Amino acid sequence: MKNKINKWFYQGILPRGTAILLLILLSGCGARIGDFTASSTKNFNLPLSVKETGPRVSGQDCAFKLLGLIPIGHVYPDAKGATDKALEKANANFLLDTVWDVESVWFILASQTCLTVEGTPVTLQ
Repeated sequence: MKNKINKWFYQGILPRGTAILLLILLSGCGARIGDFTASSTKNFNLPLSVKETGPRVSGQDCAFKLLGLIPIGHVYPDAKGATDKALEKANANFLLDTVWDVESVWFILASQTCLTVEGTPVTLQ
């Protein structure tokens, strides 16, 4: 009887339980922060008269944590950093129709959270 229980445990429950535990530990999630009509980290004067738009660009800023508690670099992803990276790609003043997404991934010993800003770049002349 004891051999049947050991066989059932080691060949059935233990491998499945280990697989489920690994899937939980290696999981992640994402969420849409919001949609914005315009986003910028740059100063500019209104009214706007002439503008140029380009293809959509995106910028991303990530934060890493060891054991889920110890930050490596900065603690949270920075919205200003992500927006600046997108603006620098297109050499633009601001972004129209922006979408902000946050995504988190957990590994066994570390986690990563990234903020992505995507929008249509606008350059003022």
